[in-house]
Amino acid sequence: MINSLESINLDFKKSFHAVFQQPELIQPFLTKRSDKFDEIIKKEFIQRELETDFALVALGGYGRKELFPSSDIDLSIIQFHSKTKKIEDIRDFIGWLWTLNVKVGHSVRTVKDIESITKSDLKEFTSYLSYRIIFCKKNKAVSLKSDLNKILQPKSQDVKTSIDVTNDIIITIDKMLKKINKEKKTQVIQCKYIYKRGKNKGSQCMCKKIFKDDFCKLHWKQYNKKYHITKK
Repeated sequence: MINSLESINLDFKKSFHAVFQQPELIQPFLTKRSDKFDEIIKKEFIQRELETDFALVALGGYGRKELFPSSDIDLSIIQFHSKTKKIEDIRDFIGWLWTLNVKVGHSVRTVKDIESITKSDLKEFTSYLSYRIIFCKKNKAVSLKSDLNKILQPKSQDVKTSIDVTNDIIITIDKMLKKINKEKKTQVIQCKYIYKRGKNKGSQCMCKKIFKDDFCKLHWKQYNKKYHITKK
């Protein structure tokens, strides 16, 4: 099975140029790779008879079936009961995962543990938003899904509200910037030179043909000559 996973990776490398030209082609590859990885770890999980006490749940990109060759494998191993005789077995299973030559991010938690940590850790909460059950016994799958949805749904609404507020702020700022730019365009721009002597002393040059540095050509030359500014 590991060879078949490597074969998928090789197929992707061969078709990389076509995928680069048409990004929509990448998703079938990512889904295929995720499905194959599901198959590999599910088979091992069942062979070790861990399904009586645990469930396998994919998180993050893996949960969304977006498993790139360099992606981490984010797994939540959900423990049905706080006390189990298969702790050593699940440790051995986690050790076996590392033999697949992939970076594995894992946790072993009860539903109550998940409820607690998602309340205090936003990163953990967002990772569970894309959860996908890889394997769970049929008589426990429905209740597990229901429990996870109950944990995530209230805060999901809070996150949505926060996103909506942020979007409103961005829209308001965008409108303000557009207004400022519009006002700048309508402003009358004229030479900033102030006369130092003569009948125009104290008044500003009325020339609107700006040459450089907010000066008209005549006064720019005078200004540069007075302060000995030379061209670089």
